[in-house]
Amino acid sequence: MGEQRSAFQNSTGFFPTAHYFFGVRPLLESSTLFPMFQSMPKGAVLHIHTSSLGDTEFIIGNLTHRPNCYVLMITNSTTGATQYTLSYFLPGNQPDGFATCSDARAADPGFDGKVRGALEMSEATSPRNRTTDVLFPGFQLVFGRLAILKEPTAYYDYYYDGLVKLIQNGVQYVEIRTGISSLTAVNGTSYPPEFTLQVWSQLRQDLRNRYASIGFDLTLIASYDRARASSVVSQNLISAFKYKQQFPDLIIGFDLVNFEDPGHTTEYFSNVWIQHQALTQSTGVSLPFYFHDGESDQPNDTNVYDAILCSTRRIGHGFNLWHFPYLEQVAKQQQIAVEVCPLSNQILGYVADLRLHPAAGYFARGVPMVLSSDDPGIFGYVGMGYDYLAAYLAWGLSLKDVKSLVWNSLKYTALRDVNPTQLQSALGVLQTKWDAWITSMSNALAAQRAGKAAAASVPVVAHNK
Repeated sequence: MGEQRSAFQNSTGFFPTAHYFFGVRPLLESSTLFPMFQSMPKGAVLHIHTSSLGDTEFIIGNLTHRPNCYVLMITNSTTGATQYTLSYFLPGNQPDGFATCSDARAADPGFDGKVRGALEMSEATSPRNRTTDVLFPGFQLVFGRLAILKEPTAYYDYYYDGLVKLIQNGVQYVEIRTGISSLTAVNGTSYPPEFTLQVWSQLRQDLRNRYASIGFDLTLIASYDRARASSVVSQNLISAFKYKQQFPDLIIGFDLVNFEDPGHTTEYFSNVWIQHQALTQSTGVSLPFYFHDGESDQPNDTNVYDAILCSTRRIGHGFNLWHFPYLEQVAKQQQIAVEVCPLSNQILGYVADLRLHPAAGYFARGVPMVLSSDDPGIFGYVGMGYDYLAAYLAWGLSLKDVKSLVWNSLKYTALRDVNPTQLQSALGVLQTKWDAWITSMSNALAAQRAGKAAAASVPVVAHNK
């Protein structure tokens, strides 16, 4: 792989991961390294969000072709940009302005591409001023365009398809952050969050049955909005404990998400964290924290301090952890892994050149860390291959380093606390898959070298003119 990396970087004339992902993506995909990382066993994904877990192509090619699928198209009079919101209604019940997707598609041959542009970030849709305060608000808008995922059947099918594609990309375990909201049928019938969790339970069982040979499993981290008032988050926490009691093997933790810099600090919710202690005692239920903190490039963002004081089991992003060397040591001592999402951090403006991503330093200093993809659906890709390839190139990792990150992805799952036996079984499956992958890559490389040697040995015959 080292030879392949050198050859790839020498052929480009520049360092690909020093540039914005969307601009160099075709170059990455054309490298001989890309299929290696796509086929590589990846263990677990520990930082991924529900509405951006799946494949945009499934939304466009499947969900928008279903009966009763409608689209609202609103054009900004100033910018001329059109926004698309997708939802399901019974005919005659759609709000003003909504048209069926079939009619919209018939009227505009470019409809699918425009919807894709509304649901994915890209080089074309990303502003030239690529700072977090500019990029993040546009990123957040995408989630509001996916009312289509509130319909129970579409909800199940979208996540089933997305998880199958993760499995096909080499993933065997997933911990998903989700808001656990209600669902709404086409006829307007509303189903409570408990019903949503029943859907997840069924989805989980169906995938466990289908992929029993790799011991596939998934769990959920109840995640709520850090922009809300403390009183609202207090009720969210009470709900999360209730869901944990009802679905003890499915719910594994609690988190707060959303744009961190303008949002409330973790300390702002200190009364809620005290409430957490009381709820733990009164219910007898363990609901650990998995805090999104340090997703910031600001040195005065001290949320990682409070996350560790609250005994978070992992730190989501932890991008600005490097500002606090003492906390790095605490993370090492307490085995608190940082969930690093390299491409997400670049796409959303936290770092322009991935060679300068602080996680390169975390890894070198022995801070526990895992790689993850965060919101791959909105970023226009599926799986973890892109993130591993980007880290491998940008941070000068060896194959041994990559393997340690893959193993960390299982080592730092919630299984270490709740089911060590399942963890050991998962690690055994991973070792078997890894050995097979190494053999496959070695054979392919040997064949490639043999082919080059054979080509070099063919004599050159001179022709007289």
